[in-house]
Amino acid sequence: SSGINADTGSLREPKREVTNGKQEAKRRQREEKRRQLFERSTMRHIALKVAYFGWKYSGLARQINTPDTIEEILLGACERCCLIYEARGYRVTRCGRTDKGVSAFSQVISLDLRSKGEGGDEEYDYPAMLNTVLPPHIRVLAWADVGLEFDARFQVLFRSYRYFFPLCDMDLEVMRGACQRFIGTHCFRGFCKADRSQSDPNYTRTISYMSIDLVTENAQNPKLSIYSITILGHAFLWHQIRNMVSILFRVGLGLDPPSLISALLERSVKYSYGMASEIPLVLYDCEFENVKWRKAEVDLGKIWFESVVQTTLIEDLMGGGDVGVRSVGDLCDTKGQSVMSRPFIS
Repeated sequence: SSGINADTGSLREPKREVTNGKQEAKRRQREEKRRQLFERSTMRHIALKVAYFGWKYSGLARQINTPDTIEEILLGACERCCLIYEARGYRVTRCGRTDKGVSAFSQVISLDLRSKGEGGDEEYDYPAMLNTVLPPHIRVLAWADVGLEFDARFQVLFRSYRYFFPLCDMDLEVMRGACQRFIGTHCFRGFCKADRSQSDPNYTRTISYMSIDLVTENAQNPKLSIYSITILGHAFLWHQIRNMVSILFRVGLGLDPPSLISALLERSVKYSYGMASEIPLVLYDCEFENVKWRKAEVDLGKIWFESVVQTTLIEDLMGGGDVGVRSVGDLCDTKGQSVMSRPFIS
């Protein structure tokens, strides 16, 4: 055979086929070595405490044909570090399934990872290994030996979320008073997206604590001070937090009375409204019983530096007079849409 391609006349394709053949052989050889390694290895069921800024990612949970989920990237890092072998499985459970754009400071994921198998405290430094190959917006903060029966979803004692926002033209005291209407056990059907996959869904949830607290004060213009809404509960419905925040913002703007919250919880009215943005929402903490975390040293300096520089550039452009916020009221959509459903900068 001359090795000439009948369609292109190229002499390079046969050489490329040989090269690809060698690459395939090397790949199979590596795969065989990996298989043998895991046959000799001991697996350990552990929990990882993970923080991530979810703005650039398509949510936490692994999805078909969606490579940019937190879980997909984390499992890819585990595979690169030879900590998991997909053929053996790894029994993943997760504490809170955050949506696209939502961040987490204390997400807990349990799975089987390769262990030194020597017992005692001598073990791989899982956070250090994974943080070496993970992108800077995803960090493993700690790990714990939890045992085979541990389930991050069903054994959590409580979950807390925080939603960050500028005060704008909202009435803070009215909003704080409205928060109290959410506390307790209620039907939150009017504050969630229905899950059509369930034949008999349960919309009853309990909010044990809710508050609004100052995060960063702006002395020159208090309306630009940053606050956070803290919501504590055991479990939440799909989009429940963002819908609660949206109604709370509308109450703060004077678009709706606080009594609307009680009416929606009592299912005495039907009401159509927009949903608050996902960007400021954070799964802030998850608490478990008898889990002893081994904390890691994590450096967020690079992300902090980039964020500060980006913020400074935007503020400098706004200060130039040609681009900026037309008024403080523009930060909050007074046309009846949810606050932060569109960009702040006009």
